[in-house]
Amino acid sequence: MKVIICTAFALLLHLFLGWEWTLLAGVLYGLMTQYNGWLWGGLSVAAGWGLLVLFNFVVASAPVGEMTHVTGQILGNLPGALVVVMTLLIGGLLGILGGLVGTQLAQLVPALRLYKPQVVA
Repeated sequence: MKVIICTAFALLLHLFLGWEWTLLAGVLYGLMTQYNGWLWGGLSVAAGWGLLVLFNFVVASAPVGEMTHVTGQILGNLPGALVVVMTLLIGGLLGILGGLVGTQLAQLVPALRLYKPQVVA
């Protein structure tokens, strides 16, 4: 459920504020979990970016395919599919960074936690 919430939040941030703000979706996931916030934050943001890429290919496949081809040519004759993979990696890295920040912030400031801490015996 947390992944769906953060993926939707990443989509909304990307659409209304810009790609840079998707970092906050990873922070949100980090605040919602005690462990592995970096992993799931990265996956949820990358999933949001992947859904946007998929939507673009479904709606306008020829122009998006040409755009990825031209971008690949600019970057040194890379295939268009690699441009898409690099885009998803950038989104995933933003999510990982956000998840790390959120997890550490939740540990430093307990009032920001969106979970109940589990005691490890």
